[in-house]
Amino acid sequence: MLPNQSIRYQNELKGRRTNWILAQLNQHMHLYGYELIDLPVIDVADLFLVRAGDQIINSLFTFDRQGKQLALRPEFTASAADYFIRTEGSPIVRWQFSGPVFEDKSHEFSAHFEQLGIGAELIGLAGSLAEAEIIAMSAGGLEKLGVQNTLITIGHIGLIREILKQFNLDIRTQRFLLHQIPAFNDPQKSLKWVLEQFDNQFSAAANNRVRFDETYTTGNFGLGLGALNSDSLLTMGGRTQEDIARRIKLKQQRLADRNNVVMAAEFLANWCQIKGEPRSTFAHLSELISKNETAVQLLEEWRNVITLLEIDGIALSKVMIKPDLSRSWEYYTGIVFELHGDGLHLGGGGRYDELARLVGSTVDIPSVGFAYYGNRLVEALETAPYEFEPIVTIISDQKYVVGATKYANQMRSHGISAQIAPYPIPNLAGNFEFIMENETTVRFRETKYQFAQIDQLINDLKHYTK
Repeated sequence: MLPNQSIRYQNELKGRRTNWILAQLNQHMHLYGYELIDLPVIDVADLFLVRAGDQIINSLFTFDRQGKQLALRPEFTASAADYFIRTEGSPIVRWQFSGPVFEDKSHEFSAHFEQLGIGAELIGLAGSLAEAEIIAMSAGGLEKLGVQNTLITIGHIGLIREILKQFNLDIRTQRFLLHQIPAFNDPQKSLKWVLEQFDNQFSAAANNRVRFDETYTTGNFGLGLGALNSDSLLTMGGRTQEDIARRIKLKQQRLADRNNVVMAAEFLANWCQIKGEPRSTFAHLSELISKNETAVQLLEEWRNVITLLEIDGIALSKVMIKPDLSRSWEYYTGIVFELHGDGLHLGGGGRYDELARLVGSTVDIPSVGFAYYGNRLVEALETAPYEFEPIVTIISDQKYVVGATKYANQMRSHGISAQIAPYPIPNLAGNFEFIMENETTVRFRETKYQFAQIDQLINDLKHYTK
C-alpha cells in the first residue's frame, strides 16, 4: 500500500471508530432521557465571552459579518443556555450534543484547531440528583466504550467560595486568590510567592500616575476626592473623579485588609493539600468547616452526591475527592469534576447556575453539564476492543454488474453495508471481498453462492464478522 493510501485508510478507520463512539454514547445518554439537539456552529461572539475571561478571549476564532462580531463555537454550554432561554418548553430539559468545536488550544490538545465535542446539559434541576446523574452518566459512557482505569475527581467551587466569605474580602480579591490555586499546588511556588503577587498587583495606587493625599483616616484608609490632582484626572481614559477615587480606595482597602488576605491564603494553601477517597476526606473537611453552617450544608449535599453515585454503581475506588479542583472560577458555581481514563484527561463538567443570567435570563437557572474531549477519546480507544459493521466489496466485471447490484441490495436489506467495485479491485476500505464469477454466482473466499442461496451467504458472513 502506497504512503498516501495508507494515510487515507487510517483516516477511514478513524472515521469509523469516531462514528461508533458517537453512536454508542448517543444510545447511552438516551437511556437517561437526553435528547440529541443541534446548536449553531457560528453565533454572536458575546455569547461565548460571558462565561470566561482571557482564556476564551485569546483562543476564540472571531470574524466580522455585516457589522456583527461572530465566532465559531468553542463549546456547547453557552449555546444551550441561550437556546433554553429563547425557547419555551419544559422547565427541565435533558439535552445531549456532539459536533465540532473550535479553539486555539494547540498547546493542550493537538495541532488542530477543530476538536470533537461530545456532552450533555441538564437545565432546570437543582440538588444532588442532578450532579449525581451527570457524573454517573458521563463515567458510565466511558465504561460502555471500554475505557480502562477510569478515575472521577470531584471538587466543589461553591464550598470554597462560601469559606472565603469568612475572611471579609471583596470579590476581586477573592477572585485573585482563587486564580492562585494552581500556584499553591506548584512546588516551584509558595504562599510567599502568592502574597508577593498580591502586593505587586494591589499596591499600585502610587504607580497610577494619580497623586493623592498620603494622609489617611486612621483605621479605614479613607481617601477624599480633594486629594486627587485634577490635571491627572484628564489623563485617565475619561474616568470621572468618583471612579478614580473609588478604584484607589479599593486598592488601599485591600492593602489595609492584608492580614485577612494572608489568613485566607494560608487557608487555601492548606486546603490544596487535601485529597483522597470520599469517607476520610469528608471527615477531614467536616472538621475544618464545622463552624460555618452554610458550608456544612454544602458538604452534606456533596456527600449525598457520592451516595447516589454508589447507588448508580460507581465504585468509590474510582472516586477521588479534591476540594481545590478548579475548572473555571468565573463559570462554575458548585460541584465540579474531571474524568480520566487510560492515563488521559477525557472530560469534565459541573454546576453553573449563574450562566443563564449572563446570557440573558432575569434569574439564575440551576444547570449542570459535562463534555468529553472527543479527539482524546478517539485516541484512547485506538487499540481498545470495539465492533463496527463490516463493509462488503463485490468485485465485478462490467458484464456482471446487474447480478452484483442484486447481491448488494440483498445485503443492504439485511443491514450489511455493501459496495460494488470494478475488476481489478482498487484500494477500497471494504474488509470483505466477494468476486462475481458470472451473472448469478458470487464467491466469498473458497465458497460459491447462487442468488437463491443469499440467506446462507448472509449467515456465513455474520459468522465471519463475530
